[in-house]
Amino acid sequence: MSIKSLSQFPQASLLASGLQGKVYAIGLDMVLKTVSKPVVWETFNDGLLPAEVLAIKWANTFNNLVVQFKDHNLVNKVHIIALERLFPCLPTAFSKEEIAAAIEVAESQLDELWASGWAHGDLKRPTEFVGHNPMLLFNNIMLTESNGTCVIRLVDLGCSMLEQYDENDLIEGYIVNDKDDWKDFKDWILNYPRD
Repeated sequence: MSIKSLSQFPQASLLASGLQGKVYAIGLDMVLKTVSKPVVWETFNDGLLPAEVLAIKWANTFNNLVVQFKDHNLVNKVHIIALERLFPCLPTAFSKEEIAAAIEVAESQLDELWASGWAHGDLKRPTEFVGHNPMLLFNNIMLTESNGTCVIRLVDLGCSMLEQYDENDLIEGYIVNDKDDWKDFKDWILNYPRD
């Protein structure tokens, strides 16, 4: 698939809107994310690319924790990123035991990504942007379902970091923050009220 513009998808419907851009559903298996002013990294072969694209593509080579990358294009100074569509589930869609099992798998995948020199950078949203609502604080960590099983996936890597692009040696701090955020997520999700 080659993205020429958002207008080639008349069926697109808005799913989410944030500081950096918007996410549109264009079917059951794909979303388009538009970003006008992303953080960019200089690549050897492709010049400047959004950090989010490079971080997602990097993560996708290790495991399936991060949403799958499909395509990217720059159209009228707006980056359009095509991604796998995920369907979020509320914590009450699964038992505490099912969520705990999904956490164990996701944690192993996170360890693999952190060891590769990758950090998400935004597992827990800053409270100044979303208040103290945990559903919003952790909305980059998505509970979803695959073949009747609870699965955890990560989305929105606009604040991510890769060691190979880290000129200021900040990656270790990003990973420490990810680990703290992940611990907060686990504490919240495993104690989610069910009454």
